[in-house]
Amino acid sequence: EIQHKHLLLIRDPISCLGSWMGKSGDVHGNNPRPDEVGVTQLLDVYSEVLGSSMSRGSEEGDDVLVIDSDDLAAYPRKSLQDLCAAFRIEYRDSMLKWQSGPHKCDGPWAKWWYHDVWESSGWHVE
Repeated sequence: EIQHKHLLLIRDPISCLGSWMGKSGDVHGNNPRPDEVGVTQLLDVYSEVLGSSMSRGSEEGDDVLVIDSDDLAAYPRKSLQDLCAAFRIEYRDSMLKWQSGPHKCDGPWAKWWYHDVWESSGWHVE
């Protein structure tokens, strides 16, 4: 039997929509709709994963780990420690740092979205 856990990184939908204004104003006319930026679809995924987990008898979806991006940004060490503990992997402080600049794995939207990340080299740790 395959054992697995789901990790869902979530963000407040209002904040998400707000960040689309300006950065993609030329695409959405600074008026993005939830379905255009994936909010509606991600709610469907969240509901399906959590509902499926609970229907299998998982207590309160214990095979689903949900991390709020605001918590991750505010408390990166604790969030990553909790994540590692839930997935039974070793936590390392090196997870809090990265090389600044572009990376091969950034993906096609990086030049629009990753400017702040490219200028950073790690989380602001509490």
